[in-house]
Amino acid sequence: MNYSSGELKILVVEDHIGDYILIEDYLNEEHVKIHLTRALTFTEAKEKLESNERYNLILLDLSLPDVDDNETLVRNMVALSNHTPIIVLTGFANKVFGVKTLALGISDYLLKDELNAPQLAKSIYYSIERKKIDIKLSESERKYKSLFDASPLPMWVLDRHTLQFLNVNQAAMHMYGYSEEEFMQMNIRDLWSEDFQTIIENTWQKNYHDSFGMMVKHHKKSGEVLYLEITSNPIEFDGKEARVTQAKNITAQMAAEEALIISEKRFKALVQDASDLIMIFDFDGNMT
Repeated sequence: MNYSSGELKILVVEDHIGDYILIEDYLNEEHVKIHLTRALTFTEAKEKLESNERYNLILLDLSLPDVDDNETLVRNMVALSNHTPIIVLTGFANKVFGVKTLALGISDYLLKDELNAPQLAKSIYYSIERKKIDIKLSESERKYKSLFDASPLPMWVLDRHTLQFLNVNQAAMHMYGYSEEEFMQMNIRDLWSEDFQTIIENTWQKNYHDSFGMMVKHHKKSGEVLYLEITSNPIEFDGKEARVTQAKNITAQMAAEEALIISEKRFKALVQDASDLIMIFDFDGNMT
């Protein structure tokens, strides 16, 4: 398996010269532009990783002379890796620990006795590409979280099935008067006004996997009524099917419109019920 053009820089943390030469031979079979840096101990690997040198991948042997505990070694290497993918190479067929290393942040776990050039090349390729995807996803999640938290408009994330709160931003906490801890114990239905419950429930059910927008009526913690224009979109959140909702507070607008309607009714009543002759003209002189 040949990689894309460009030099592949790999740090090989391996104290056994025979194993190192074998790894070097396997890599040279599959890649024409390769630069290997060897570290015989964890201390030496630490020094290289803390320098300005950057690597595409780290191959890590678990049997190093200056570290006795494998889990400690793995944790320390992951912490030092600066998002560089790490493949563990070991002569011990401990599958339980192999699975555990993946949970600790290792990209792959290979047994030296079963190793060959194509297998190593495939693992390296997938590990590098997977790490690139993970970094992009992490960056995307970071940007989303930043936008979510900093949004001046109230926003929240709900479990798509139960409508329990999964996340809520500062603007929503400020508007409703609930703390984040209180929101995390609540369901969005706790905010619905009784006279709007049916229409909101029906709209949510009809658009279970789709986006929708509507006007809703909620209650703040104080009991004060809120009129909101919301837009709700389906998303994946922490591995769960969820909905992210953004709300625009239109309570003042609704109050102004209601006051205008009342004013117009009063004006019409005044005109229609007055004992004097009253005529109304537009700006062109036409009687209305």
